[in-house]
Amino acid sequence: MLKEKIKENNIENRVHFLGKLDDNNLKACLRDCDILAFPSIANSEGFGLVQLEAMVYKKPVINTSLPTGVPLVSLDGVSGITAQVNDVDSFAEALQKLTDDDKLRKKYGENGYKRVKEVFERKDMTERFYEVIKELTGE
Repeated sequence: MLKEKIKENNIENRVHFLGKLDDNNLKACLRDCDILAFPSIANSEGFGLVQLEAMVYKKPVINTSLPTGVPLVSLDGVSGITAQVNDVDSFAEALQKLTDDDKLRKKYGENGYKRVKEVFERKDMTERFYEVIKELTGE
């Protein structure tokens, strides 16, 4: 159905269905893209690791306000824009805003990279994990 819509709108040269990518091709796509659009609608999407992967490449993220960890990875107004779940207009507005504003795209990309380094580095995550375990066990 999506491929038919793309053909109807004559945008085959702008939309690509890449399927499953190996690591090298995924990295190349992240390097080459301008924005990561992550339109999750299911609560089963607990985190969205691809957001971090894009942020490492200084790409702004558009995610959704799921009641999970998704909007906690890339923060609204800091490293990207959080759109409302199941709200196509909200998502489209976010995409248009970042498409039209090179400076904002760059700012969010830089902020995202800093966020990955400050919040999601392996050493820091491990230390925080052990702190939570200590709190929960009282040790």
